[in-house]
Amino acid sequence: TTLHRTVGQVTKPWLQAEESRKRQLYETGELPRSEEGKVSHLLIEADGVNIALQREEQRKAEIKVGIAYEGWAEVSKERYRLTGKTSYCALASGSAFWEGFSMQLATKYDLARAENIVIGGDGARWVKDGVALLGGCFQLDRFHLLRALRRSLGWQTYLVEPIYNACNEGNWSRARTLLTQALNQASGVERNEIQRVIRYLSDNVSGLMD
Repeated sequence: TTLHRTVGQVTKPWLQAEESRKRQLYETGELPRSEEGKVSHLLIEADGVNIALQREEQRKAEIKVGIAYEGWAEVSKERYRLTGKTSYCALASGSAFWEGFSMQLATKYDLARAENIVIGGDGARWVKDGVALLGGCFQLDRFHLLRALRRSLGWQTYLVEPIYNACNEGNWSRARTLLTQALNQASGVERNEIQRVIRYLSDNVSGLMD
């Protein structure tokens, strides 16, 4: 209880100040003071983390988390670190999350002059909404893509790599043909899983190409 109260005392002024800056930006159109950093590529990843709630009407809530970075720098053989990383998280709706995250990025970058903005995620609607606000394009996260293929093709693992490569190339026709081939050879639970991954990739065709 003491820790909870202390965290609230520390964060309340910060949250109030952020809300004030958001109102100023989205009601008056006045941009926050910016470092006006120039960047050719801005890569953004967003995902949700479910947490359990106590003494609330809802049993669970989703914390939305975002990381933006400019690229990678090699630190040793086959090991890299992100460069220019900016992190943001909020227990909020998708629109409120992107309002807060975009405002934070606007204090660091001249977003209007960013040449390429890529927003990556698992295909959730709220993640894709960031593209409408920031511009750029959506990228289906490679981790979620590969996990979905492995889960659905557990009995036909030899097809995972060629389908994954076809997706990376943006060749949905090739990927769908291979998935249909797998579907015709499947039954029961496996067939249901393959149908599910076909729908999943169909909903994210625009984000398949690497």
